[in-house]
Amino acid sequence: MAKSSDYDYYDKIRSTKDIVQIKDHILQVTNAIEQKMDEDCKMWQVSPEIRHLSSLRTHRGQMRFLKQGANQGGGAAEDAVAKYKNGIEALKEIVDEVRHNRPSTRPEQFITFEAYNLKNELMEQGQQSIQQIFGNLISESKRELDDFVTEL
Repeated sequence: MAKSSDYDYYDKIRSTKDIVQIKDHILQVTNAIEQKMDEDCKMWQVSPEIRHLSSLRTHRGQMRFLKQGANQGGGAAEDAVAKYKNGIEALKEIVDEVRHNRPSTRPEQFITFEAYNLKNELMEQGQQSIQQIFGNLISESKRELDDFVTEL
């Protein structure tokens, strides 16, 4: 019999107005936090910084990025050094945008969203892309010098 009365007691407590209101409030807050987490995740996923840096993982993506930078430079498409310079400057702007304008933490109710690792990864990826572009510039310069020397 004691077990039946224990369940009755718990059912009475669980169904009291105050408990129901508190439970509903907790559910509302957790649902709001979940929605904010989804929004934060989507914000990072669709950010132009992530799109640009992701496209630079391949040599083809880097060349496409450099071509866009050269076209924006106004007539610099023929000058390889200007093309690389514009591309590197654009990458530095992207890295700076992530470093300075993207929050590392964001409080939401009783939870703090942290993006330290994501920001560090993006900045590192940007720096690696800059190094790869420098490597491509060196390779292209050597190839052009070799072609020039063989023409002589």
